[in-house]
Amino acid sequence: MKFFWNRRHLNVRHTARIRSDGALILADSRVFANPSGATTALGGNHQNGWSAFRRTPDGRTLGELRTELRARRGQ
Repeated sequence: MKFFWNRRHLNVRHTARIRSDGALILADSRVFANPSGATTALGGNHQNGWSAFRRTPDGRTLGELRTELRARRGQ
């Protein structure tokens, strides 16, 4: 599944995929255990990757998807 982070003020769009183990793989092949690590590496300061990265087909954030998955699992 593909995700994106649009940095409107910089006119930059970062893309990523999610591995089966949940790690985020950036377009440049760097791998991060969580989305906040990826956005921080891309942005140069702490960023909340759970709200920054959005699913390509519908624009839902990783945080929204995580909340939905946890609700389905009863967590």
